Amino acid sequence: TGQQTVSVLVDATRNIGNTLTNETRLQNSANPPKIASAHSVIPVASEYPIKLSVNVTPNPVVPGELLHIELTVTNESSIDRSNLVLAMHYPDKLNATANINISNSGSCPDSYCNTGEILSWNLDRLAAKTSTRVNLTSIVIWNASLGSLISFRVKIEENNVLLGEGKKDIRIQR
Repeated sequence: TGQQTVSVLVDATRNIGNTLTNETRLQNSANPPKIASAHSVIPVASEYPIKLSVNVTPNPVVPGELLHIELTVTNESSIDRSNLVLAMHYPDKLNATANINISNSGSCPDSYCNTGEILSWNLDRLAAKTSTRVNLTSIVIWNASLGSLISFRVKIEENNVLLGEGKKDIRIQR
């Protein structure tokens, strides 16, 4: 008789929606040997290990108003992450913004971010159970239609593998 416990840490980003299969076989040294086996299947949780939140102020907003956009990246996993890239499609209904208005060395393909371009931050490493924030400012275009939405969509990848997504919509009002 006896007992042995084995703990396994699985990086769920590589197995989202799949199952983890365990098969154990024990054999003693008797002649002939006695064999015991066990089999189990455990579903891997389909949640991303990285959480993204988007905070935009003011909300709602009026045409011509200055927006403050804050993106928070939280590593909820128990392992450090590296080679992280945070990306956001620069929304329509915003004036182009210069890279100087973007914190933490975030940048667009040119020195200004225009509608539809990818604004990105190379975050490199994020320790387990920690978070970081990046910010940018922009101005709502003057001719934005009242009642329309400005949609902020962000994602984070590690070595080109999606780890998390976030979104926020704000309404244009008077």
